[in-house]
Amino acid sequence: MKWTKRAKAALELVPENASVVDLGGGLGEVHDLRPDLKYVSIDREQWTKETVVADIEKEFPDIGEERDFVLSLGVIEYMGDPERFLEEIGKYAKDLIISYRFGPINMGRKNQMTLEEFKALLEKSRWHIILEKPVSEIQCIWYCGKKI
Repeated sequence: MKWTKRAKAALELVPENASVVDLGGGLGEVHDLRPDLKYVSIDREQWTKETVVADIEKEFPDIGEERDFVLSLGVIEYMGDPERFLEEIGKYAKDLIISYRFGPINMGRKNQMTLEEFKALLEKSRWHIILEKPVSEIQCIWYCGKKI
């Protein structure tokens, strides 16, 4: 799949048998790569049986119990209000693995930040950066913990 490199890099940070909520999980690539995970996805379409259908730009549905990790890979670029998105997803888990692709607004992207602006937004939204992991020249992954 197109984003396999990013998904594999993110999943290196997730321990075996962890529980995750995959925001914008699409066809379930994360679950395909790591079937050991206790997995649920939130997406606008019912791509897999593990998908809770919701538009996370507008609503953040109840998924039952809190998870070990929130995964947000290639999603926040499409949020009109990325600060609200980061604040809301904190209800799903205490740890976040998130990617951001830098560059011009295109392909439906709704925001454009520099590396420093994105890191400042994470901190402002009460996520403490634990690890920064470049995926390519224009994309990074962050492992963050929720500030209390």
